[in-house]
Amino acid sequence: STPTKEVEDKKGKKNNKNNDKNNNSQQSMTPKKKLFGSWTGKTPLSLLHEHCQKNGWSKPSLNVLNTSGKYQCHITLFKKDLKTGENRRVTFSCDKICDTEQEAKQYCATYTLYRVNSHMPMHRVLPPDHSKYWHELDEKRKESGKDKEYLYLADPFEARNVLAKIKNEKVAEHEKRKEEKEKRRDNLPKLHISPDLRQKIEDLIRDYKLDISEFATGKSSNDDGDEEKELDGHERRKIVKSLVKKGFREANIKEALKFTSNYKDALNWLIINLPEDVSNSQINLVQRNTKASSLKNEYMYNRIISLGYLQEKTEELLEKTDYNEYETMIELYYDYITKNGVETTTIECDYSQEEIDGMKNDEIFVLQSTYENQFSQPNEQTLSVVISNIKAEGETRLNIHIPKSCNYPFAIPAIAIWNDKIPLYIRRHLMLKLGELASTILGACMVFDLVSWLEQNIDNIIKNPPNLIAVYDDKKVITTKKSTNNKKNDSSSKSKENTTAKKSKSKKRKAIKNDPEVNEHLLKKLKEKEKEPKYIDMLKYREKLPSYKYQDPIIDGLEENQVIIISGETGCGKSTQTPQFILDHFIKNNKGSLCNIYCTQPRRISAMSLAARVAAERNEEVGESIGYIIRGESVQSKDTHLTFITTGVLLRILLNDPDLNSISHIIVDEVHERNVDTDFLLIFLKELISRRKDVKVILMSATLNSELFSSYFDDAPVFEIPGFTYPVKEVYLEDIYELIDYEPRYESSKKDKDKDKSLTKEDEEMWAKYYSTRGYNSNTLRKIQRYDKESMKVSANIINYELIGKVVEYICNKESTGDILIFLPGVMEIRKCMETLRGMYIPALEILPLHANLTPQEQYKVFKEFKNKRKVIVSTNVAETSVTIDGITHVIDSGRVKEMKYNVSQSMMTLVEEWASRASCKQRRGRAGRTQPGTCYKVYTHRTEEVLMLETTEPEILRTPLDQLCLQIKAMGINDVVDFLLKAIDPPAFANIDMSIKNLKEIKALDSNEKLTPMGYHMSTIPADLRIGKTLLYGCILQCIDPILTICSALSCKSPFVMPIDHREEVELIKKKFDIEKSDLLTDYNAFSQWYDIHKTGTKSEERAFCEENFLSMNTLYSILSLKKQYYQNLKDIGFINDSVNKHSEEYPIIKAALVAGMYPNILKVKHPETSYIETLQGNVARDFEAKNIKLYSKNDGRLFIHPSSVNFSVNKFEDGFLLYFNKVQTTKAYVRDCTMVSAYPIFLFGGEITTD
Repeated sequence: STPTKEVEDKKGKKNNKNNDKNNNSQQSMTPKKKLFGSWTGKTPLSLLHEHCQKNGWSKPSLNVLNTSGKYQCHITLFKKDLKTGENRRVTFSCDKICDTEQEAKQYCATYTLYRVNSHMPMHRVLPPDHSKYWHELDEKRKESGKDKEYLYLADPFEARNVLAKIKNEKVAEHEKRKEEKEKRRDNLPKLHISPDLRQKIEDLIRDYKLDISEFATGKSSNDDGDEEKELDGHERRKIVKSLVKKGFREANIKEALKFTSNYKDALNWLIINLPEDVSNSQINLVQRNTKASSLKNEYMYNRIISLGYLQEKTEELLEKTDYNEYETMIELYYDYITKNGVETTTIECDYSQEEIDGMKNDEIFVLQSTYENQFSQPNEQTLSVVISNIKAEGETRLNIHIPKSCNYPFAIPAIAIWNDKIPLYIRRHLMLKLGELASTILGACMVFDLVSWLEQNIDNIIKNPPNLIAVYDDKKVITTKKSTNNKKNDSSSKSKENTTAKKSKSKKRKAIKNDPEVNEHLLKKLKEKEKEPKYIDMLKYREKLPSYKYQDPIIDGLEENQVIIISGETGCGKSTQTPQFILDHFIKNNKGSLCNIYCTQPRRISAMSLAARVAAERNEEVGESIGYIIRGESVQSKDTHLTFITTGVLLRILLNDPDLNSISHIIVDEVHERNVDTDFLLIFLKELISRRKDVKVILMSATLNSELFSSYFDDAPVFEIPGFTYPVKEVYLEDIYELIDYEPRYESSKKDKDKDKSLTKEDEEMWAKYYSTRGYNSNTLRKIQRYDKESMKVSANIINYELIGKVVEYICNKESTGDILIFLPGVMEIRKCMETLRGMYIPALEILPLHANLTPQEQYKVFKEFKNKRKVIVSTNVAETSVTIDGITHVIDSGRVKEMKYNVSQSMMTLVEEWASRASCKQRRGRAGRTQPGTCYKVYTHRTEEVLMLETTEPEILRTPLDQLCLQIKAMGINDVVDFLLKAIDPPAFANIDMSIKNLKEIKALDSNEKLTPMGYHMSTIPADLRIGKTLLYGCILQCIDPILTICSALSCKSPFVMPIDHREEVELIKKKFDIEKSDLLTDYNAFSQWYDIHKTGTKSEERAFCEENFLSMNTLYSILSLKKQYYQNLKDIGFINDSVNKHSEEYPIIKAALVAGMYPNILKVKHPETSYIETLQGNVARDFEAKNIKLYSKNDGRLFIHPSSVNFSVNKFEDGFLLYFNKVQTTKAYVRDCTMVSAYPIFLFGGEITTD
């Protein structure tokens, strides 16, 4: 910079400092009256200064934090140690959040005074509000108990010494108890028992499911005759903690608690069912084979049974094979894996024995070269490899046994895993999985593949072990809780399963079969069509699409493979052309009757629009050869051979036709979006192709992650189709700094070093070299170095609105044409960006927002052309794929996105701002090249894109609750939900699955044994969120179905109210007008009902006027109406609709009862503040509560807050004392949405089990 500029900068800084001083002085001169009313005494801050001075402490230091316009203060006290000269310090953090900085300081001073002077009645000399706060602190101190008394010492600097002393005393006491416990254990009597007798006792207990607590105490754990209670979270954690201390694994304990409900029974279950090598170290077992004729044979026997094979079977086979160890092992291994669904057939081969021996020798040579000292060959029939690069303790050895009877590699060898540190049941599970892998690669030498799989998966399986029951299915494991009603439950569940089976059997669709008449009819119709002028015109258009050139390769690929992947960018025509290629190929080859294609779509609108488009290309109406099925609507005929269907509907077809016998080809479109339904479907398809060799599967995805799907389907071939877009130039932040003279400023962010990301020194040097070799000047290098450092911080506010404005200004000055599209993560960011742009006064700009909460009229503005003006559209990621806007040639990408993620520990959806994926940013960039060449300005560095951005968006199955999915799996007759979901491309976390199973039990969809209840069965038939489905069922039962249908339809769509940025206060007043019974849900119902009355009797213009006047979305209201009809039909189909179903539809208490029954346990307890009084001429009058002082508490989540969009946000009194809510979300706070005031009575009636003290 020039000297002149530097002088100007210094002047500017000086002026800013003066302004700051003036501001500070004004703030400090704020009259006491503003802070303390009529109080004239000393302020808390002055009293704190006096106290410090009196005790010889240094002046306190104040640190005020400003978060979104709210203030919080921390005060640090200092004391100099006269002996060491060290400055000791202690910091006090006040939890009070205030509206002003001065208020925060004063409250923190009061808090600090209480901590150091609580033994004095200082509340008498404090202002009234602070005196009240002092009493609140008194109450909190009483609640914390005597254990926390060290926090309130008069000398806070001594608190650390006191705390250390308390900890040392606790450690000493713990060690003493431990020593006494060990002494008692050493004195316990030892039991000597033969293995045969022990085996018989265990089998007896397992066979008859005996309660072994009777033998220990003489009393059954269930003698009281009551049904066992479900464990709550606290009791469960307590039992787990106690059993872990006894040496049991946490995973085994959790499995035991699935079948037991108290500590004693869980311990008994573990003792009976746990394999010996996983049992407590106090149990010492010695097993002998009494039939072995020599010590050598006995060692052989012990080796084999140490792999978990049954003793009697092992003895029998050893005698049968004349003690041939490897022949015995392969028979036992085949028996084990066959029981678990692995085929052990030997495939035919044309090789001579000499050629097979040559293959084996070549494999041994490769293994020796690859693994060197890790590989060994103990004998001719064994290959052994030590597994390296794993975290498992001890030496893990994989042995491949190839006896003479095994025609390896055309048959599965016997596989054994040796490592005493790994529990046997985990090793058996690994042996099974290796057997599954071996069965898929028969005919090729497989040891290298088996070792590679084991290296990649063993650590994860040890960390997340399988269920004991899944592994030890050849032993009788106790799998049911003791209950007086067990037999009754078993019989009822069997009858229910039989009923379900009969029902589904009757609904099965007809399997496809060859019909010569249909073949001839379809061929004749196609030939006639090819002569029609409209069809010929459409065919010319189709031939211009990039995908059309790939017609023959796609057909050839399907002829040779059962699964193919088609990868192509938006606009290549893969969705419309691929199904037609297949259909036309079958018709032209006179096999049209054998072709019935189902093409899945993630959205209803996509299924309908694609069906319409393809039908138009074939010059016919939808419902002839092309149809669609969406929720509540099916447009098909007997001539339909290509159906576009939403993924969720196809999953429901799977309920009744698991083999999809009526379908020849399944096309899964938009598979790269990775929503839950798509990942769920892929698991079924992977199993289906092994059962049905005639079905064909086509996956269609974006280009970035096609290899992922290919590997999931055993390296299925990928066909890549180029897109049809114009070239787009990419301009990164480092390039922007070269174009624009701008000095960035960064807001200070909260320090969170543990979470902040960092690069290695080598990576830092690599990126420094990358930037320097591309000719950037030193000023730019300085700026991007600072940016990259800020971008690594988790809590950094990285979006620079001023810079975005400068880029817009640069485009307007340099480029004469082309509209601008700016991508930002959310509505708040859009508002800030628009304010910045309007404040820059750039001429001839039309600045428009685009996000989902706008009215249709506001959304339509982005498609309009403005004469002599350039459009600047500030959008969320809704414009990535869902909307195409003509005229966009410049994209400014912030690189940020907001996504909902499921927090398992809080059981709550959390709105998280994070870096978008590279796939999303590629979609954003593509928006600039739709109609002509364009430019994408990325306001982040190239390094940020490569280092911080994921390749693709995290799959939905990993970031959303799985309640609905788990219920669907149960409804399909699959008992082991965990095992099923482990087959997904990206399996969800065990904690997420466990939480979903717990939620299903809580809403009574599953019973205590995780069996489907009648309520759960009916809920699974309703295509809606589980709580919505349950509410609909109770709406029928309590005969108030009409309002419940409306409420549930609104919850499934969204609230009919829209929230324009500039009219928020008006919308809040309008919603208050419709408010009924302090309920968001009844408010939506009231608004819908008033619109529906006009809809039935009025004109369209009257409807539109009503909606505009009351900020209602007419599109949403029609969607609610449509969904309401669908839900009604669903309920009618399952027999819940009768003549009296609306008997109580106008009685709000009953409507609320149905809501409580459906949405429990989503209940909040309302805690009003203490009543205060004001003096009037008529006497003391109770002061109204303030809404912000009302506190809401959940049973499991602590304090929650009402969302600002709720009609209850500003309510200052809830007479009934409870609030029901539909969902909760974490943003700046933990908010509840769609809440309703309810009384205690429906909670008492429908709120789960009742317990009494």
